[in-house]
Parts: sequence; C-alpha cells; structure tokens
Amino acid sequence: MTNSIGTSKLLLQEPTIVLTEKETAIFKVIMDTIYHFHLNTVPRAAGGWVRDKLLGKESDDIDIAVDDMSGEAFAYKVKDFLTRTSPGASCSSVGVVRANPDQSKHLETATLRVFDISLDVNNLRTETYTLDSRIPVVALGTPQEDASRRDFTINALFYNLRTASVEDFTGTGLDDLRAGVIRTPLEPTITFQDDPLRILRAVRFSTRLGFKLDDEIMKAASDPNIYGLLLVKVSRERWGVEIHKMLIRRLTSLDSLDMLASLGIINVLTTVGDSAKFEEPDAVPKDQGSIVRALVQNVREVEPHHTLSDDQHYALTLAILTSGVYGLHVRERPSKPARCACYGVLRHGLKLPNADSERASAISEVAWKLSRASQEELVNPVFIGHCMRYLKEDWVVALCLAECLAAAHERQRYVDCRQRVLLSGLIGCWNWRAPINGTSLVNDFGMPRGEGLSVLLDRQVDRLLSNCSMVVNDEEEYKAWLQGEVEEWMVANPEAVARANKHGKAKKAKK
Repeated sequence: MTNSIGTSKLLLQEPTIVLTEKETAIFKVIMDTIYHFHLNTVPRAAGGWVRDKLLGKESDDIDIAVDDMSGEAFAYKVKDFLTRTSPGASCSSVGVVRANPDQSKHLETATLRVFDISLDVNNLRTETYTLDSRIPVVALGTPQEDASRRDFTINALFYNLRTASVEDFTGTGLDDLRAGVIRTPLEPTITFQDDPLRILRAVRFSTRLGFKLDDEIMKAASDPNIYGLLLVKVSRERWGVEIHKMLIRRLTSLDSLDMLASLGIINVLTTVGDSAKFEEPDAVPKDQGSIVRALVQNVREVEPHHTLSDDQHYALTLAILTSGVYGLHVRERPSKPARCACYGVLRHGLKLPNADSERASAISEVAWKLSRASQEELVNPVFIGHCMRYLKEDWVVALCLAECLAAAHERQRYVDCRQRVLLSGLIGCWNWRAPINGTSLVNDFGMPRGEGLSVLLDRQVDRLLSNCSMVVNDEEEYKAWLQGEVEEWMVANPEAVARANKHGKAKKAKK
C-alpha cells in the first residue's frame, strides 16, 4: 500500500518544492555566502529533506551537499559570512562529526544551526567498496556519482539552490516517489553486497512511507547469501539501531516484523554473536520467519482488545521478534547461570539497551509460561499473582502475548483470565508485602534466623494472593495460621534449625 496522500500530491504537480520562510532565509544565506566569497560552489539540499518536501512533509533537518570543497570548509564560510554581515543572526558554532564507519559515518560532516534549523554539510562523494567490508573508500564525486551511491532512488534526489529546481540524477527517483516504490540506484545485489545494512533500511523506509519494495530488492534481500553478509560486514549495534527505529513506530511496527519475516532475515537477527552462546543450539528453529509471521497475524487480531501503552507495544514487538527462541536459553559465561534466549538475542545479538532487553525478555518468559499453563493454573490467583508480581504493570502485555500464542480455540481462556484479574482485586499486587516481617517472625514467632525467613515471607504473600487482598481481616486468626506455618517449617527442616541455633550461640559467645 502506498502513501496515497503524499504521492497523489506529487502526481498532480511538477516536482517543485515550496520553501518555508525559514528555509527561504537559510538558502538565501547560503547563496549570499557564495556570492560574498566569489565561489563557484553549487550547493544542493539532498536526501530525506528533498523526499519529504516533495511528499508535502516538513523537516527540521537539512542536508547540504557542496561540489568543490569539504563540508567543514563550506560551513565555516557560512559562519564567517554571518559573523561579518549579520552579527546578531541566529547561527551556532560549527561542529564536526568525524568519520566513524562503524556507525555508518563514512565522511566527516559539518553541523551548524541557522535560524534554529539544523544543517549537515558534506561534499558530494563517490564510494568504492571491498568484498569483506561495508566501509568504503570515499572520494570527492560528481552529483551523478553521489546519487548513485545512495541507498534508494527516493533518497537520491537533490534540490539545486542555484537553479531552485529538483534534480534526479538516477533517472527514476521522481517516478519511484510518485509510484510509491523503494528501489536502489544500482542493481540491488551490488548495493546490498556493498552495505548489507541497506536491507534493513529498505524495510524501514517501505513500512514507514507505505511504499512497495521493488521486486528486484525483494529477490536480493531474501537471498541468504546477501542478508547473511549482515553477519560479516555490519556491526550488531547498527542492526539494533535499525530495528529500534522500525519497532518504536507503533503504526507500522507489525508491518516491519512481517516484512522482516517474509524476507527470511529473522534467523540472522536472532543470533547472539560471540558474547553469548545458545545452551540448546540444535533446538533453534531453522525457519523462525514463519513463527513470527503467524504471531504477527494473531497480534493484529488480539491486541486491539487490550489497552497497551506505546512503550508496552514496543516491548511486545521485541518479544515477538524473538518468538522463535521461546523456551531456549543462552549463557553469557560458563560461570554465570543460563538466561532466557530472548534476552540473549536482544542484548547480545542486537545490542539493545539492557532495560529494553530485560523487559521484553521478562514478558516473553511469562507469556510462554502462561501459554503452557493448565486451566487449573489460569484460575489460581496465586499462580497468576506471581506472574503479575514479576512483571508489575506489564502483566497485561504478557497476557496479550499468551493469548496470541494460543491456538484460536483456546484464546477464550486468556480473555476469561483477564476478566477475572480485573475483577479480583489483584491489580497492584506487585506492591504487596508480607504483613509480618522477618524481625517479628524471629522475635514473636520463634522463627530461627536464616534461610527459612524468606520461605515464611513468601507463604504470607501467597496467602494474600489466594485471598486476592492485601488486607488481613482477622489478625488473631492470621497469627495463629502463621505460627502453625513456622512450626511446620521447623519440623520439616531440623538441620536448618540446628544451623541457625549454632550460629546464634556463636554470636552470643563473641559478645
């Protein structure tokens, strides 16, 4: 499905760009700089700003490409011009983002703000790639060379400030923008071999803009020999950045997951790299894409019946991405305990923030547990309460995901479970504490210090959960029950009682 609003506007008119008042003022400053210093420079606005303006969208960031000097040199000339002619003009100092190929910055970029609009200034360039790296050799280039090395034709359009006209050096950028098509300037196999990250970018732009992937892109991007180069040429941090950008946008996040799964890329994205290893490598499914696609379809049907916040939906999509490894585990180091494989994929495979990885992993763990629970467990407030205490407010996300994991004829179990929870009094149970604390257990109930205290605290919480209330209505009855629990534990654990008594005597002797 194409972006009907933006592309229909483009179809009805010549490719002209209507500048805002600020953009007009900024471009005048750039041209006045050229005239002031008697330069032959041809400045061009480039990339996403041109695309968005043609689609009728506004942007606060403008990329400027110059043809006869470095971006840094030109930015300093703009700053110098404004300092000389308009000392009070709104213009920041010039910053320089140094080349950082691992972060997809192949060329130094000069940055400055003019009239509160951010400008990134580069020179036109050409790039030459080697077979084993996505980091190119960069040189000064022509507009044609610069356009051809860009990722997609719709991002390769220029706006020439001298002629106030749109330039399409690939020859198809404007047509693709009209038709709503994502296409590469060069043959996609070559483009993706040069920089496999562009496969993920193709998915992101396609779903974000509502554009169709060109058939040749689909063919190249679904080739394991092509998308497998992500493992060789692209840092996992960059994978994570693209995945975050895809999934954080709620409106199209499920479309992105569906497309990634359709292309077969999921199996690469759910590897864990060198910093962790699967405990059950032979159990990792060979086709995780089909698992993700089926789950995405279920989520489309089920999620509208749940009230999830935007950040909860994002956590849900991360959990869906890793659904092919549910029930599996990874180990970060031999000395550390195994962890949920979902955490390993998100934290080690995609290098996502620890908080996001922990959250999505916890949701997936509980959802997996709920999806395999018996009916007796689903109606048990203690079982459900422990799930809720583990996830706190995110219990709703796990229940939604569990419903999606269930077969269609079993989903009503989770609908009923949600209704029971909402009516039960368990909401907020993650804040409940044992009415009788550890000190009181020792001093008033004769409970020995040590390992048994946590057991008795947990039993108290279980009692609250079973009653679906944190309120103790009959204190005497409660104390009698607790005394019985203490005595039962002591009878069942004589060795622990002996150790506690021995430790207590040793402490008294020291005093």
